[in-house]
Amino acid sequence: MFTWSAQVNGIRVLVALLIHAVLFCFVIFRIYENFTCLYLNTKNQVIHRQTIFIGSLNTSIVHPREVFKEAFRRAAASIICLHNHPSGDPTPSREDIAVTKRLVECGQIIGIEVLDHIIIGDHKFVSLKEKGHI
Repeated sequence: MFTWSAQVNGIRVLVALLIHAVLFCFVIFRIYENFTCLYLNTKNQVIHRQTIFIGSLNTSIVHPREVFKEAFRRAAASIICLHNHPSGDPTPSREDIAVTKRLVECGQIIGIEVLDHIIIGDHKFVSLKEKGHI
C-alpha cells in the first residue's frame, strides 16, 4: 500500500517512483493513452485503482465527473491521476496541464484533493506536482 506525504519533496518523489514502478507494466506497453486514478483514504493510503478513460494514440478525453464519481463511490479523500504517453515522451501537453488544473479546481469545490498527476513515458515519468502545475 502506498502512502502519500507532502511534507518532504524527497518523499513525494519516492512515492511517485513507487507508483511508476507498480504501474509500469500496466501502461507502458499500451498503444493508447490510458487515464487511471488512484483513490486514497484520509490516511493517504491507496484504497482503489480505476482506469477512467482509454483514448486514442495521442489523446484521452477526461471528464471530471467520471474521475470524481468514482471518488464519491469509494469515499476517497484525495486522488492521484496517472496516464501514459504512447509516444514514450512524458512531457505534459497543454491539454494535460489544462485537464489537471480543471480537476484540481473541481476537487477544491467538492473537497477531494488532487495530490498529483503523473505522466508515464518510456522508462521515465513527469509529476505535474513537482513541475508546479498543482
